[in-house]
Amino acid sequence: MAPRTSDKSHGVRRLGFGVSGPHGTPLVSPEHTSAMIDHAFARGVRLFDTAPSYGAGEAERRLGEALKRLPRYECIVSTKAGIRLRVLRSGSGTFLLMVCAGRSKLRSNE
Repeated sequence: MAPRTSDKSHGVRRLGFGVSGPHGTPLVSPEHTSAMIDHAFARGVRLFDTAPSYGAGEAERRLGEALKRLPRYECIVSTKAGIRLRVLRSGSGTFLLMVCAGRSKLRSNE
């Protein structure tokens, strides 16, 4: 019996693509990041992970640009908020502003 690679009830797969560190820097061009996201999606990846601390938000922005071309209902994005030198509580105004800023970069509200 083949191992499960997804939880069909939620659409979550065991393999995701991390749009992290280098994707928010000149080490990886925006075009290369976009091509890698497209390649991952074409091979079944639907979970994409990023954070506002990766390249000061550049990784989130690049992921948002790439996701505009993909079927929105098929993609799952995980990101983080509150990654700073000090800890933010989930109910704080600063935390909520970071969530809104991340949604804007990811263009999840379009």
